[in-house]
Amino acid sequence: MAVAGGLLTSAMIGGSVPVSGLLVDYPLLTGQSARYGLGAVLLALWALTTKAKIVRPKAQDLPALVAIVAVGMLGFNAFMIAAQRFAEPGLVAAVLGGSPLVLAAAAPLMAGRRPSARTLLGAAIVVAGVVILSGGGTWVGPGLLLAVLTMLCEAGFTLFAVRVVGRLVRQPPFGL
Repeated sequence: MAVAGGLLTSAMIGGSVPVSGLLVDYPLLTGQSARYGLGAVLLALWALTTKAKIVRPKAQDLPALVAIVAVGMLGFNAFMIAAQRFAEPGLVAAVLGGSPLVLAAAAPLMAGRRPSARTLLGAAIVVAGVVILSGGGTWVGPGLLLAVLTMLCEAGFTLFAVRVVGRLVRQPPFGL
């Protein structure tokens, strides 16, 4: 079930890159507010209908949650939309596809361990597949830099969430 969820998430994020290019002229904060507001309503409805227990974040989670919002929700989307003003969606998707390699290297280092060669190799294969499937693309001006910032925000979102999610998993969230 976890693998299926991971695959679905990856497909959704990868599929959102070309669609996000359509939002270049849309007011960024208005769009993000509507998107995350709708997500919160749907999550609340799901929790009510399934009688799921939602664990309340603790004060110690606040810095990570603020970083998740700033980097993963606002930063990621702002950079992705801005990148598509200067780069083709294929390039943005190819660069974004590098996040598994960043995670494979950074996560163990944050835990005080060396990255596993096997994990790095697996991440490199995933990155190569994303680059091949997306086809790459061209950019002008800051397009490549904005695409890299998009990828770093995606990786940062995950890295900032690790401790919070780890705590919530020990206290089963959503009735799991």
